[in-house]
Amino acid sequence: METYAVLPLNSATAGRAGGSRLLVIDDEPEFTELVAAVAEGLGFAVTQSCDSLEFAAIYQDGFDVICLDLTMPGKDGIELIRFMSDQHCRANVILMSGFDTHVLQSAHELARARGLRVVGTVQKPIRIAELEALLLPLFDARLELALAPVVGKALLPTVDELREAIRTRTIDVHFQPQVRIADNSLFGFEALARWTLPGRGFVSPEIFIGIAEQSGLIEALSNLIFELLTERVSQCGQAFAGLNFAYNLSPLLLNDVDLPDRLGTRLQACSLSPAQITIEVTESAVFAKIETALDVLTRLRMKGFHLSIDDFGTGYSSLIQLKRIPFTELKIDKSFVSASDTDSDARSIVESTIDLGQRLGLRIVAEGVETPLELAMLKGLNCTLAQGYLFAKPMSFDDMMRWTRNFRQG
Repeated sequence: METYAVLPLNSATAGRAGGSRLLVIDDEPEFTELVAAVAEGLGFAVTQSCDSLEFAAIYQDGFDVICLDLTMPGKDGIELIRFMSDQHCRANVILMSGFDTHVLQSAHELARARGLRVVGTVQKPIRIAELEALLLPLFDARLELALAPVVGKALLPTVDELREAIRTRTIDVHFQPQVRIADNSLFGFEALARWTLPGRGFVSPEIFIGIAEQSGLIEALSNLIFELLTERVSQCGQAFAGLNFAYNLSPLLLNDVDLPDRLGTRLQACSLSPAQITIEVTESAVFAKIETALDVLTRLRMKGFHLSIDDFGTGYSSLIQLKRIPFTELKIDKSFVSASDTDSDARSIVESTIDLGQRLGLRIVAEGVETPLELAMLKGLNCTLAQGYLFAKPMSFDDMMRWTRNFRQG
């Protein structure tokens, strides 16, 4: 999973008046001239190259944007992606190619897997408006995203700080709504861990959950999140009657055969039913130790919990997991939903996933729904639930209560 943290722009650009630096590299001089003209028109300081063998000499961490062609003599774009990854490149990358969308998408996935920040792809022949739309938000940015491993260690929370936050319960639970698409009614919420450190602000869950897993604190953190979730739900009584709550399970906890009994006991103490809780697991997590995972997940299902396979389609064995594990829900990864408007392959994946889920009798949740157009598309495909910023960002408990009242009042 990619982890990013906020860093100031590097010194090569931060001190310059007005602009960000852009490098365009393509073996077609006319194309580099076109990209340069568009970028300069937006205010970028542009460096051009038509020779991929020059890239290592030209490249420097001072570039804020790199427009890279995939098909070049000497060194192709994939080799340059490998080079930038080895250099821990922090620039925003735009991939360009005359190849079909499948090749562009594969290169995109490769670059992201290697830790590069790919902000978009451009297929030749280029459309100027499309390129401008990608470049404009990148100009003269005062902050950029960079991979967490290059962040100074002082900016990251320590294991002791995380341990103390768990002990003092200063990590909180936020809630993001899930809405029935057919009638726009509230189905429930996904519970998400949130942590704010005094003086340093919001800490990404990807960072502190990773620290918890590496330090042996994941069980304590997961117990805290489940306790906070059940406390909030039990406090509200009838206000939450009939609603479902999703709880994310760390892969490491699938090795704990006592987990089903522990969660069941906790629900009994709060007078809650397992039928109100959906346990979300990623398919890669299930695959890690299938025998123990089958034990744990099957017992959870037998106790009445719902089971959701999260980020469906992003791993390597989704169909095998659907056959092995008694899932009741399938979540379509947001990367497919957000791309479905413009990427025919992504839309086909969404369509086929919904059809598969329906045939298997599963509840289907589309994550990352941000526009009415996406919601209308999902409704036309008979998707069950939608979750995303179109309805609300993850909210604190008090904000969630207010949001629920307002939503139910129309």
